[in-house]
Amino acid sequence: MTSSGKFFISGGEDNTIKVFDFLERQVVHAFEQAHEDAILCIAASPDEKIFASGSADKTIKLYDLVEGDELYHFKKAHEDAIWDLLITSDNRRLISCSADKSIKIFSLQSKQVIYHFQEAHDSKR
Repeated sequence: MTSSGKFFISGGEDNTIKVFDFLERQVVHAFEQAHEDAILCIAASPDEKIFASGSADKTIKLYDLVEGDELYHFKKAHEDAIWDLLITSDNRRLISCSADKSIKIFSLQSKQVIYHFQEAHDSKR
């Protein structure tokens, strides 16, 4: 759910993303086959202008929340599935973590990796 509670964004194993207007109780955008594999995480920006999706296909995509357009595709963002995403409170960076045990920070302006924490997590259980 977005910070204002207006939108709820869902994604799943059907590779589809749906944006719901929570107040109107209706789907406002649908992205069929948004990824090549299951969508594992979604994060909306605090200003509610964009959102990002992460997938088992190792990619991240950015979307315009208002217009419903795909804005950018981070191809091979990680070496394994994307587990979680966060858009920072200043709407300038995207943080991702992956099954490849790494965390990356991307600039939303340049679309480049700013920092890559390799082996951020141990695989021991």
